[in-house]
Amino acid sequence: VTFDGILALVRRLLGSKEFPGVREILRKQHDYILVDEFQDTDPLQSEIIRKLAEDDHGKLVPGKLFIVGDPKQSIYSFRGADIIAYEGLRQQILDEGGEKVILRTNFRSHGKLIDLVNAAFSRLIVQNGRLQPKYHAIEPASDAVQKYEGPAIEAILIEDADAEESREMEAQEIASWIEKRPAE
Repeated sequence: VTFDGILALVRRLLGSKEFPGVREILRKQHDYILVDEFQDTDPLQSEIIRKLAEDDHGKLVPGKLFIVGDPKQSIYSFRGADIIAYEGLRQQILDEGGEKVILRTNFRSHGKLIDLVNAAFSRLIVQNGRLQPKYHAIEPASDAVQKYEGPAIEAILIEDADAEESREMEAQEIASWIEKRPAE
């Protein structure tokens, strides 16, 4: 059975009139459901999650379902991921009393890099109905500092190269940059 086939079988089982107790057993087994990287779910996975988080009347059990995801990343369409499925379940959660929390703190990058990201993506990511969400600026952690002296960001443009040549030139540039760095 393929991965998609397994998902289809699970959905069919959860809605089965022949085995109605399976869904109830699974619902009772889990007090909370947390789905991280929710932007990577496809409509079938979203439906399965919904079935496990709902009560007998088709309403989400308050406080049972938590989804974490970045809809801007759903552009990759990982294994059939679908922004509309993401938005559908997110909106159902909100409509039924859930709370939206925007996580803005980036713990990996310093302020100068984050300033560049915000400046670029606040112009590139434009809200478009349910297909593209609004851009939310990110912030550095309060203790984030630039580790090395010199420019916070270096851009090296490689032009007129095919993919293989570009990868080779990128690798050479990175190796050269590393060689110039002082040893710690």
